Amino acid sequence: TLKRKHIYNQYYSELQPLEEEGMIKLPKIPVGTTNNAHIFYMLLNSTFERDFLLSYLKQHDINATFHYVPL
Repeated sequence: TLKRKHIYNQYYSELQPLEEEGMIKLPKIPVGTTNNAHIFYMLLNSTFERDFLLSYLKQHDINATFHYVPL
């Protein structure tokens, strides 16, 4: 679990500038709760951007999947 949390935190830290630029939205952990870091997700602004990112990651042998459209 510690390794997972370390990786999660590294992703979050490295992707923070993209969120600040409005390119993605990162997970928000509510105050008073914890996160087991079992999955790292991000929200993109359009299906085009999502599909482009998934294709790019696949070309670079990085496993990523699309799960579902949030309510």
